[in-house]
Amino acid sequence: MKRRKIFLLGLIGSLVFWVWMSTFIWAVDISGNYSISEDVFMDFLKENDVYVGMKRKEVNIEELEKKIRQDFGIVTWTSAKIDGTRLEIQIRENEVDSSVGDGIGQGGQEGPESYIGGNEFGSDLIAQEDGVIVSMVTRKGVPLVGVGMEVKKGDVLAVAQVAGIQAAKHTWELIPMCHPLSLTGIDVTFSLLEDPCRVEITAQVTCTGVTGVEMEALTAVSAAALTIYDMCKAVQKDMRVEHIRLLSKSGGKSGDYQSKE
Repeated sequence: MKRRKIFLLGLIGSLVFWVWMSTFIWAVDISGNYSISEDVFMDFLKENDVYVGMKRKEVNIEELEKKIRQDFGIVTWTSAKIDGTRLEIQIRENEVDSSVGDGIGQGGQEGPESYIGGNEFGSDLIAQEDGVIVSMVTRKGVPLVGVGMEVKKGDVLAVAQVAGIQAAKHTWELIPMCHPLSLTGIDVTFSLLEDPCRVEITAQVTCTGVTGVEMEALTAVSAAALTIYDMCKAVQKDMRVEHIRLLSKSGGKSGDYQSKE
């Protein structure tokens, strides 16, 4: 009899627990967002206090729909509803005018299946001159810039420099036989040359230890070069990364070295 009571109490407790859990939102489904990435939309929901784990009764559906239309000018229609513990949001975006820019869409078509340059994958864009962004459509991924922000020519090299410095610091995690070093200086510089058109990257790394840091310098140059390729591949894909070599070193077990070329 006692076991039956314990079982019955456990069953009642489980039912009460599941009923209580059903009063919260445990999933958010977004559909119809072709230009607005899901990460951007989730950040928008979080900024407006709509999140997974909140109580269902706290979700103001009408206010949420209104806020979506206000904050996203490209959205022409939206519908939100709660289905069980799931918040479902459907939106419809205004089609991008295919006459804006060169190569937008496939064969001059509009709609969610049309992408920049006829490519269904996202691309990095490069500022050819200084300017201010006046409009932007994000087909995929998370935008690093927004409307009204100023972008400057040459930012690609700034990002590549950061990549090179980070790579030098983490060389021991990338190259199996390398080990952590106390680096005292990392300098990654660039030279823009025209004949032939190329970017020369130089990395200088120093440390106070008794070991050489040539691997850190070579890794820095490699990472910087690959970053430039990644950020410019939307414009030109036949770029080559070549002639990565050690120019000189001093100290370490193998002594000093100076390239003869």
